[in-house]
Amino acid sequence: MNKPLGIALADTLSRHAVAAADCVRETVLHLAAERAIGHTGLDLEALNESDPQRPWAAQLLSSGVVGDGSGTHPLVLRHGIIRFARDARAEATIVARVRAAAAAPAQDHDGARLRPLMQKLFPAAATTCDWQALAAATVLRRDFSVIAGGPGTGKTTTVLRCLALLVARQPNLRIALAAPTGKAAARLLESIHAGLADFPPTCDSTALRAALPPSATTIHRLLGFQPQRNHFRYQADRVLPVDVVVVDEVSMADVLLMRALLVAVPASARIILIGDSDQLASVEAGYVLGDLCRAAGSDYSAASAQWATELGLAVPPAIPQTSALAEMVVHLRHTYRFANAPGIGAVAAALRSGDRAAVRAALGQTSADFTRLDHGAGPDAALGHLLPTALACTQATDPAQAVQALQQMRILAATRNGPWGVRALDAWLEQRLRAAGAPDDRGRPVLITANDAHLGLANGDLGVTWREVGVDQAVFAVADGLRRIPLQRLPAHESAWAMTIHKSQGSEYGQVAVVIPPGDGPWLTRELLYTGITRARNQVTVVGTVDQITTAAGRSAARSTGLSRELA
Repeated sequence: MNKPLGIALADTLSRHAVAAADCVRETVLHLAAERAIGHTGLDLEALNESDPQRPWAAQLLSSGVVGDGSGTHPLVLRHGIIRFARDARAEATIVARVRAAAAAPAQDHDGARLRPLMQKLFPAAATTCDWQALAAATVLRRDFSVIAGGPGTGKTTTVLRCLALLVARQPNLRIALAAPTGKAAARLLESIHAGLADFPPTCDSTALRAALPPSATTIHRLLGFQPQRNHFRYQADRVLPVDVVVVDEVSMADVLLMRALLVAVPASARIILIGDSDQLASVEAGYVLGDLCRAAGSDYSAASAQWATELGLAVPPAIPQTSALAEMVVHLRHTYRFANAPGIGAVAAALRSGDRAAVRAALGQTSADFTRLDHGAGPDAALGHLLPTALACTQATDPAQAVQALQQMRILAATRNGPWGVRALDAWLEQRLRAAGAPDDRGRPVLITANDAHLGLANGDLGVTWREVGVDQAVFAVADGLRRIPLQRLPAHESAWAMTIHKSQGSEYGQVAVVIPPGDGPWLTRELLYTGITRARNQVTVVGTVDQITTAAGRSAARSTGLSRELA
């Protein structure tokens, strides 16, 4: 929420208050400022510390504009946290769906029938604690489930095998695949196709292939968003015609979007959420995935263990009494991606832990796949090694080759502006490419920054420029090949040799440079660096000082939300 809107809202609500108008105005100004940086709630403890003489809760509840959520008040105060009513309703909807799923009878009646297929899909799981197999068991057992894990832990592979089990249980399932952005949806479909190609040869995937949809989509498209009316076609009174909804990269979904999704998914359908709870939260307010994972903890329940045993799986030590949410959330714990990139893996794990000493130790290790450089003599010294890979994009002989080359390199910056921001770094690389003789009419990355339903393009879609027969166009990789669109028809877009770390979520590249501008600020968090570093498959260069990185490790971007309080 921008500052002028926050001030206007504070003035309006204070005028409508029957008492404590000054208290209401000050609270709304604080709350609007917090929401602008992603929080959905304001802890009254923070206000009490700023003015311990004022009984904030009592004054707010006497104002006539603050309630407990049961009425129509514009502000809601519950569990010591105050929220705008819209956010409170959204979080209440999410909690209600989770609680309804937890209260529903567990679907653990056919273990003996599914055991042979489970053993084919996860052949080592009978003797080794395989968290992918245990996640599949969780999905079979509950209508609402979360599969959390870092990059390379096999989340999509796991979900594909979960779907195979669900199709075996109920043929002709109507399945929807979605993600918060077009880029993440494309990546999900890519991973699904890769998983099908790598499907266990002992398993017949015919029924699964028939049940899978031909494409993945954004959550907005899935719900039939109508931007002119700011309205979703599918809502509580017109639910989606689906039996299973799989949503990837859930960390990028804000609280209002998740509320819209859960309202539109029929109560009889199964919801499978996938994501990395250690990544950056959504650009908009809330952190639904993080709240769900933290509330669930990492315990494994005795009831889940009994079901997994019936499926023939080895189980970890179980705890008789755990939270209901713990039976619906599984954390994948083994990373496969960084087996050949131990430096990246070590730094990422240290950042995730928040242990500054561990981060400093990881940075001190020598590894071919991880390099840290000071800002030194500027981008030439820090980023010049990326030029050959960028040149390969512009020297491709056809657009397919250019699209493929584009996935081999990306500069990820913490900020947009300044000499080490996205704009400056993109301009720097363009200048170096021209100096090296690169052609201007091909191989340049184009990042779409606005949705266009008519063209089928979404914010975050990435393509390359390519002149063909005198026509300047952008070429995008799609499920069935390449799609060409004249440049003049593109919605809002920008050059994308460099992009913000936020924009990179849901992607991976062969070689990545993560750039931190000199100095410090609240934006420099472990989630930011962890997200940037783990976009790489093979090699990372971090431009920043050891002190900056270790400082970030000790600073979390955790958000204050009503959802976390309600779940607790």
